[in-house]
Amino acid sequence: MSQTLQQQQGEIDLALVKALIRAIPKDWDAALLRAQRVPTSTPDESSYRIAIQRGTEPGGASADPTDDVLLQVRRLDLLFQQHGTPWKAIRYAAQRDAAGGWDFRATFDY
Repeated sequence: MSQTLQQQQGEIDLALVKALIRAIPKDWDAALLRAQRVPTSTPDESSYRIAIQRGTEPGGASADPTDDVLLQVRRLDLLFQQHGTPWKAIRYAAQRDAAGGWDFRATFDY
C-alpha cells in the first residue's frame, strides 16, 4: 500500500529538522529555517534560497545550510510537486524543549 502525502511528508519533516539541528551551533536553543523556491529557466528544475537563523524569528545570527538541509528541502519540494501542491516558501522553526529534545513547527506558503 502506498503512503499518503502526509505520511511521506512526516518522514521528510523529521529528516529536515534533524539536518537543521546538525547544521546549527551546539549552543543554539532555537533555529528558523526559511526556504524559497526560485524558478529556473528549465521548467522541471528549481533552485532554492535557504537561510538558517538563530531563534524562531528572522533577524538572529545565521548558520550556513548544509548539503543535507538542501537535500531534504529538495525532497520536500519534489514530493509536493508530485502531489500537485507546489509550495513557494517554507519555514521550519525548531526549539529545544525543557527535556533537551526538540520541537518544531512548519509553515508553508503556496
